[in-house]
Amino acid sequence: MMRRFQIIVEGELEKIRIPTKTPPTLTIPAKKTKIYAYLETLLGMSKSQKKLIKDANRKCENTQHWNLDAEYLEPLKEFLMKYL
Repeated sequence: MMRRFQIIVEGELEKIRIPTKTPPTLTIPAKKTKIYAYLETLLGMSKSQKKLIKDANRKCENTQHWNLDAEYLEPLKEFLMKYL
């Protein structure tokens, strides 16, 4: 059933015409924006908590926000240890 649905959707997508000659470019958010959004989801919405999100008040040592022992970071750590 899923395969049949995919074929129908792909056939329908071929019929859609886009008036531009080049595809629209995607904008990737700046790293600062990503960090701000990440902290905003963690800290909440009060004014005092929003102040903690700003660069000057950001606590980068806070292990509740930044888990430097995450398994995902192991390859990076191994790479860096070779050169330290």
